[in-house]
Amino acid sequence: MSNIQKVRNWSDYNKSLRKRGEIIFSFDKNYYSELYYEDRQERGGKRVYSDKMYEYLLTVKIMFRLPWRAAIGFAGSILKNIFGEGISVPNYAHASRSCSKINLKLKPLSLGQSSVEIAFDSTGVNVYQTSGWHKRKYGKDALCRKGDQWKKIHVAIDLNSMQVLAAQYSDSNVNDCEVVNDLCETIKKTITNKIQSVRADGAYDTEEFRKIIYEWGAESLIPSARTAKAQDELKDKPKIMKKHLESRDNMIKEIRKYENFDEGLKAWKVSHNYHQRSKIESFMCRLKRSFGFNLQQKTEGGRINEITIKMNLLNLMASYGKAQYTG
Repeated sequence: MSNIQKVRNWSDYNKSLRKRGEIIFSFDKNYYSELYYEDRQERGGKRVYSDKMYEYLLTVKIMFRLPWRAAIGFAGSILKNIFGEGISVPNYAHASRSCSKINLKLKPLSLGQSSVEIAFDSTGVNVYQTSGWHKRKYGKDALCRKGDQWKKIHVAIDLNSMQVLAAQYSDSNVNDCEVVNDLCETIKKTITNKIQSVRADGAYDTEEFRKIIYEWGAESLIPSARTAKAQDELKDKPKIMKKHLESRDNMIKEIRKYENFDEGLKAWKVSHNYHQRSKIESFMCRLKRSFGFNLQQKTEGGRINEITIKMNLLNLMASYGKAQYTG
């Protein structure tokens, strides 16, 4: 008997896939006026375009992986065909600089009223478009050397809606647990839903993170290391057991019931439905297959905005509908 699952809502899922192709052409009636700056002018050169114009241009560039000149030409032709010949767009040099200065926000969509199940993870992205051979041969002359050739994107998503709740950009040598506080602060400001559970790999097994999860009233599903010890097994046993570490203590003792660690960890993952965390691995794959394995922008501010645009696009695509499988 085949283990391959089949999509059971193919008709609706097919419509959602087609709708993703309309993202660049989706405008409401007020969109034209929002592209131009209408607030009070500051001293210096006159400001013509709003942040929404630069956000749209950056979206077009990222969506189709275009260089700036081609992105400006493509976006300008779209806007002229929709709003008429009178519309203008900034030149490529101005757009490139301005897209690094605007402050874009993450936009989770369609979370609904139900509780959320959050997963944390990170992935590496390249700052160059060249191959590994080119980097090895000419790496000594590169602007970014060795570890600087890679950056990390830290993400927290809701496993039910597949919406990105928080994202963080960092250097390649930053550990996942170092930025988790920033991710949690963003989640706290972004959503009002009850958090049911939190899944992450062993890199997030820190007391500080478990305390945050405990304060959320959520179930902590983070596997511990092979050498981990419960509170009552420590050499300096605390007089009062910490409440936020009780779930970790129970997990360690549950795993120890089996003959070896690997067998016990596997049983724990199955019994607690930990494998739902694989959805965030699929999300990382979708991120890179959709937008490439490298960052297009060359400034730190531009890269942060590029990541925000990518997350918002994936949130929008997920909000249109997702596949539901049999079984």
